[in-house]
Amino acid sequence: MLRIDPNAALNRVLAIINRSFPTYLITAAPWTHPGDERATKVVQRIVSDYEMYVGRLVDLLLERRSLEGFGDYPMAFTDTNDLGLDYLVSELIFYQKQDIAELEQCIAQLKSDPTGKALAEEILGNARGHLQSLEELQAQPAATAS
Repeated sequence: MLRIDPNAALNRVLAIINRSFPTYLITAAPWTHPGDERATKVVQRIVSDYEMYVGRLVDLLLERRSLEGFGDYPMAFTDTNDLGLDYLVSELIFYQKQDIAELEQCIAQLKSDPTGKALAEEILGNARGHLQSLEELQAQPAATAS
């Protein structure tokens, strides 16, 4: 029977949230215009929450002497440089859904680690909440246009 290392799954969770698309956008500083304030706040909130979770994951992994690294940004993110935040909301949703699916896979590998699983499930719940906020941003222009 194949034994899954829960620390490897936690390191993957760390890489997912530490190198997320919202985190990339904060450093890449997308073009914004008046009216993007709400979207900017949503992205900043995602990044703020992820930074907190990165700290908690790092503490846990250091305690276990199992920190492998922080991950790299996917090269595909560079295709979004110089695009407007209003346009990037759909990209944020796409990548958030992708991250949620990966987090779910990691949680499935944490059955033997109640502490790690609880933290990963908390992160997943947070990510789902942020997806809902992003989807509300996308729906807002349609609601205000009618």
